[in-house]
Amino acid sequence: MDKFEELANIIIDEVCEVVENQHPEINLNSEEAKESDVESPALIVGVQYYDLESSIADKIRRLKK
Repeated sequence: MDKFEELANIIIDEVCEVVENQHPEINLNSEEAKESDVESPALIVGVQYYDLESSIADKIRRLKK
């Protein structure tokens, strides 16, 4: 992971935290979430997360140039 992907990761995490705080009905720490097969419940997971991270990292790279 390069510095641009790390920054994208931080941005995504901060946005997800704001969404979770503003929408308490999205309770990723509920018993139901803990009992599910998902190891780390999150708003964005899997391929969609990595695609978003890559897209943000690419935009940051272009801004730097």
